[in-house]
Amino acid sequence: MEISVWRLNQENLPGFQPYLMPETALRLHRGDSGVLALGVSSGRHSCGAVAAYMTDGRAELTDLFVDSAVRRRGIGSRLLDALLSCLDSMGRPQIEADYVLRGGDLLGMDLLLISRGFCMPWTRSKVYAVPSENLLDNRLLGRAFTAGYQTAAGILSLSDAPESAVRELEQTVSEALRWSAIRERVNPALSAVMMRDGKAAAYQLMGETADGVALLAAVSGPHARPADFILLLRETLNRCWYWKGGGFMVYVSALNGSSDRLAARLTEGRSVVYEEHVCLREGADRQTEEREETI
Repeated sequence: MEISVWRLNQENLPGFQPYLMPETALRLHRGDSGVLALGVSSGRHSCGAVAAYMTDGRAELTDLFVDSAVRRRGIGSRLLDALLSCLDSMGRPQIEADYVLRGGDLLGMDLLLISRGFCMPWTRSKVYAVPSENLLDNRLLGRAFTAGYQTAAGILSLSDAPESAVRELEQTVSEALRWSAIRERVNPALSAVMMRDGKAAAYQLMGETADGVALLAAVSGPHARPADFILLLRETLNRCWYWKGGGFMVYVSALNGSSDRLAARLTEGRSVVYEEHVCLREGADRQTEEREETI
């Protein structure tokens, strides 16, 4: 099977966009130099893509997707090898991969990355995936999908909330949950902040996925009330409902035991559970140094 690998840009993006995350496609459309993306085609037909975001001498593998019609033929490996070769030539051998899969697909990705010099992956979180239609009769969240839904007092769009207040709140949490750290993945139109007495009491940051939306971060501060999490989740789901114009998948990460129990409770056992794995490749020079230190 003959395949061709292409460096993606604004001109050839449309043919490969179905194989990229929405935020990756948007950044390529804008001509963002911080994104490196490659597409693969068989004959005249595109059949997959891979992408990485580059910051501060490092890179993050964000996209790797091959059409189901041509899987198990080594195309994913070819794409990944081409991307790694490009990053090495650009002096960016340190790469982090973060991916959400399950079952054989998860094991396959783990083994592929290990074979390319990445360390043993570790589990960052469980990820609950539930179709929005499964939430229509949900006792806590179902009203988000009704015509009579009203935004609760104090809730603002992320883009309308005072940035200084959001930054003050995010300083109390880990970097992985900070808007400033993941802003490229966040859709401000779908994200919301609860304001109380001029303070950002809580926020929820939503991002788009290939088939729906993902709750990327949920943060509550000392000014938050117990009900704020549910109020914000209803608001963001309502925004997603209109944004998508119909049914969509909802992905919710569970980083610890309490959030795991909450996610299971909210989805009422009607979800599919994935795992988010993370692994690193430090680069040939660093790997050589580590081997020498152990001798």
